Amino acid sequence: MALLPFAAMAGETLFQTQIASDCRPIQMATWSHPTKEVMAERQVRLLKAELCREDKFPVFTVKFPYDPQGATESYFNPLYVEMAAANGNWPFAFVDPEDNLVVTVIPSGRNTVRLEYEPWSE
Repeated sequence: MALLPFAAMAGETLFQTQIASDCRPIQMATWSHPTKEVMAERQVRLLKAELCREDKFPVFTVKFPYDPQGATESYFNPLYVEMAAANGNWPFAFVDPEDNLVVTVIPSGRNTVRLEYEPWSE
C-alpha cells in the first residue's frame, strides 16, 4: 500500500479542483449501500455523503475513531480495502474535518489500494 505525503499546493487542492466537482448530497435517511455498512461496523461516524463526478465518485465526510495519520495501520488499512470492495473497487474519498484531512482511496488491485492525503479546507 502506497502512503503518499500531503500534496503541497497553493490555493485550492487537487481534491477541490478535480475530485469534488459536480457533487450532490445523498439523502442519508433513505440511503442504503454496502459502504455504509462497512463504516458502521468499523465505528466510522458518517456525517455526510455526496456523489461527485457524474455520480461516480462518493465523498464521505466522517469522524474516524482514530487519527488517520497516526500509528493505526491495523485499523485503517483493512478499512480502506473493505470500503474499496464495498464500493465495487471504484475510487472514493474520506473527508475528516476534525483532522483537516482528505484521504482519497484508489483501488489498485485485489486487496490493494493507493492512498492520497491532502489537507482539507472548506
